Amino acid sequence: MSVIEKMPEGNTAVVDGLVALGLEVEHCGGLGPHDDHWPRNFKGERDARVAVVCYPTDAEAVAAVFKFAGQHNLRVAPYGLGSSVVGCFEGEPDIFCSTERICDVEDFNPTNCCVTVGAGMNGGKLQQYLLKRGFELGQAPQSLYMSTIGGWVNTRATGGLSTFYGGIEDVVTGLEAVLPNGDIVTIDSSPRPSGGLDVVQTLMGTEGSLAIVTKVSLAVFRQLPTVQLAAGFKTFDQAIEAQRQLVQGGFPVALLRSYNIAETAHVAPADDPYALLNFTMVAPGRALGAMQAAAERVVETCGGWLLHEDAASKWYMGRYQVETMMEDRNSEAGKMFDTVELSLPWDTAAACCAVLEEKIGAKTTEFFAHFSHAYQTGACLYAIFWTEGKDDADVVEKWAGLWDEVIQIVADHNGTLSHHHGIGSMRSKRYQKSSQGKVHQAIKSVLDPQNTLFARLVEKA
Repeated sequence: MSVIEKMPEGNTAVVDGLVALGLEVEHCGGLGPHDDHWPRNFKGERDARVAVVCYPTDAEAVAAVFKFAGQHNLRVAPYGLGSSVVGCFEGEPDIFCSTERICDVEDFNPTNCCVTVGAGMNGGKLQQYLLKRGFELGQAPQSLYMSTIGGWVNTRATGGLSTFYGGIEDVVTGLEAVLPNGDIVTIDSSPRPSGGLDVVQTLMGTEGSLAIVTKVSLAVFRQLPTVQLAAGFKTFDQAIEAQRQLVQGGFPVALLRSYNIAETAHVAPADDPYALLNFTMVAPGRALGAMQAAAERVVETCGGWLLHEDAASKWYMGRYQVETMMEDRNSEAGKMFDTVELSLPWDTAAACCAVLEEKIGAKTTEFFAHFSHAYQTGACLYAIFWTEGKDDADVVEKWAGLWDEVIQIVADHNGTLSHHHGIGSMRSKRYQKSSQGKVHQAIKSVLDPQNTLFARLVEKA
């Protein structure tokens, strides 16, 4: 065990109490070896914190932290690798409970296509483990190498291959979690939940507000042949329509992304402007060739043309190089970079994007947009925009105003202002007023009557 000595005044008793439980403890305000992981604000500045971070190694140790916190009226927040971009860690919990030490592969069953891991397991490391054994994780968020499996469960995350493999909520077959009173809940892995309450799904997306997840069982996939395709369209609307037809036509598409003309120019530049559709298909043996030929006909029917297979290579090469993306792009004074992801039904998807481009794009330096994570009923729109102002205060004010406009435009098109980044502080006020938020708060009041768990999405402003 190692304890950082320079603790803020008043934290000594907390540190001593946690150390007495056999936990490794350190201050999380910049004195420890994991300083680079701790969240910063949009301008790259670290918040002034007075909390401590502890590193339990199993569920029993997490339970001990909860009991200690309950005895001393302390607030606890779980922490994985800190890749959240919606302010999940803003605020002042007394104790951050890191899952970094709960990261082993506990069981892998190739016959059942199932793996059980500690919640602190790095997603990229698990992917490499499976690839060496002929299997595929199926979950491929942009934060793959800088996020944890427990973090995916907490935010109901999903990755770029979700159209074929599903999101994290589709593949979790069991889990272990610790409730705020210290009780350990174990849901054994099963192909499908039995009757009664689905506890696994109840804990999905709760951002550590109801329990701390310590172990996760996942369905994984055997590696299958994959083909990579790219197509161009004169308009973004045509690319979106091709996307819809591929999904609803039963094609085994995994990656499926359509880009507006502005982002296409960045992802796959060409002499003449066009909208890019970038997709992959997965299928066994000769079935893949037949599916590819049929998909190419869909592209042509929607007014598109096939591009060279390397057309989107720039995107593939930089796919996971995002560790400091938000921080780096917001370091310059008077400039703000942000992203927003939302769900839209197919019948309003193109119209919503057009309004966002017109209204928001007119007030920003650049406005990129792409549709990904497609479903039978709709798709995820991911927008990227840069804002400029006289100084940081001015640009933050403009940015906040843009968010208000985005929220209203999305609501006008029957969209949901969240898809895979979670709620955090940025969307908490709206969430708390929603039906989901009210039920969530009611459940929390029963499971956590002392309000021991700190989570921005249910914290009252």
